[in-house]
Amino acid sequence: MSLQRRAFLLLCGLVLLAGGAASPSSSRRLRGAVGGCTGKTGRSPKLPPLGQRRSRQRIAFDDECVGPGVTGIDSIRLDGRGLRRLATGASDPAVSPDRTKIAYSGEPSAGGGGIYVMRADGTPVRWIDHEGNSVDTQPAWSPDRRKLVFVRSNGCPSCGTSVFQASLFTINSDGSGRRRLADEPQLVDNPGPSWIDSRHILVTARLGGAWEFAIIDSHDGRVRREILPILKFLGTQPPNAPAALSPNRRELAYAECDNGDCSSTSVVLITLRGRLIQKIRGASDPAWSPQGDLLYSCCQQAGIKGDTSRIMFAPAHGGATRAITPRTLSADQPQWLGLQVRRSG
Repeated sequence: MSLQRRAFLLLCGLVLLAGGAASPSSSRRLRGAVGGCTGKTGRSPKLPPLGQRRSRQRIAFDDECVGPGVTGIDSIRLDGRGLRRLATGASDPAVSPDRTKIAYSGEPSAGGGGIYVMRADGTPVRWIDHEGNSVDTQPAWSPDRRKLVFVRSNGCPSCGTSVFQASLFTINSDGSGRRRLADEPQLVDNPGPSWIDSRHILVTARLGGAWEFAIIDSHDGRVRREILPILKFLGTQPPNAPAALSPNRRELAYAECDNGDCSSTSVVLITLRGRLIQKIRGASDPAWSPQGDLLYSCCQQAGIKGDTSRIMFAPAHGGATRAITPRTLSADQPQWLGLQVRRSG
């Protein structure tokens, strides 16, 4: 979990304590505000219906204000209905390629931080990586669902007490075979790893004195290709948001700082050669559906619109962009779930 996120959670905790809100229990249907986060409650503009099948498809996302200093993972339908809590004390959701499991970074109230895996309906939960004195975040699935890559951050005494060093590890989905990628490039605090294919992983790294995207070998961590954005990162670090490769493998979406302290960000879409396609001001946390629809969170940064973030849905083939989550939540890190079938037992 980044230092920026920890500061935000502290702010959420102060808001919740002032309002006397309680954290709801796991796996229950949510109504209205969750955890007492504030937000505007006016109606959204009327948009055309999505259609019965489309509207029933779901996303998972990170709920920033579940309780004092606590995040959670929720799911919701594209039409904004069926809001459910999947996990408490959880962040960084990563949906498996077959949409049946979610890996996440967990810090449950009972203790035991690390990487967890649950079914898409929130049950059962398995603790596959124990972080110990480190902080393990940003899990991502391999295309064959057999492995995960994640970020391990450790303190750097020689760098200063507030400085962390990030490393990449891979682990089998059953918790066995954890190992570090030995020849990884110099990483940013939150490199946001994601698999390109079974042999390559996309990360944000420092190459040649600048922050760039690097495609590295999934076995040894060596850089195989660099992707230099046409718009340079501002501030000392890129935002805490993984870059996302589109399903057609032609576009890359990422969040970029709008100012020096990264209090405001934009989502930028570029080609793999670095050509600018689009910039969405005030947005963060881009993700894609298998059909190429774009998901992102918007627009808490710098008070652009309200004081909470909402998950937005931009259809792949045009049409109006719409908000999925209510204003009473502060939501980010969307992930596509699709149509979910409840399992018995």
